[in-house]
Amino acid sequence: MPVTASFSPKVPPPLAVRVDVVLAVYTAGYLVLHFAATFQPWDRYLLPILPWVCVLAARGFVLAWERLGGQSGLQRPLRTVAVLLLAPALLYASWLGAAGRLPVGSDHGAYSGLDQAIGTLRKQPADAVIYDRWLGWHYDFYLFDAPQERRWWGSGWKVAGDAADTARTEPERAQWVVLPDWERSTVEDLHLPLASRGLALIEVRRIYRPDNTRSFTLYRIAPLRAEVTP
Repeated sequence: MPVTASFSPKVPPPLAVRVDVVLAVYTAGYLVLHFAATFQPWDRYLLPILPWVCVLAARGFVLAWERLGGQSGLQRPLRTVAVLLLAPALLYASWLGAAGRLPVGSDHGAYSGLDQAIGTLRKQPADAVIYDRWLGWHYDFYLFDAPQERRWWGSGWKVAGDAADTARTEPERAQWVVLPDWERSTVEDLHLPLASRGLALIEVRRIYRPDNTRSFTLYRIAPLRAEVTP
């Protein structure tokens, strides 16, 4: 009796599954690129994947709903429990978003108190120098018409060189540095370069958020052992 081999053609996955795979791969690839390229950690950089994350989440809910309880008699009770749990959770999340209580789409309090720092800088003499590194856009807005000079710096040695030249030629000019909390450790990178030029970083004011965590620290650059007043 002849033996015949039958080969069943490979059935391709449903279109919905293929779409899910494409979206999942795109989302994962974007996240890998996001972290590998050290993008700034702002919410807006995640907007390109937000719609697809929502689609994948919705697909997951649909599949779970369809399979919840299987063919057993528990299907209806389990679905009822799921609705009773999800409905208030989604309503609460919606209320938090509408009330602005979700830390999404904002600076998460990183710039809280910046207006106070700007207020101190605006009170300085017109010839004061403000060294700028992380707050350029904010200074452009708040100090748009302010007469004080702003200088960008990329290293402590750059600050030390510029500050030493100014202190030598125009010793009466005030020189300021504002460090945000997330760059507070940078103060250690300034001490040695400034000290090598006979200067010191003198803390003048600390600004705190409503939860009592520090947000900004204002410093004056002055000769070593100088008495500094704001």
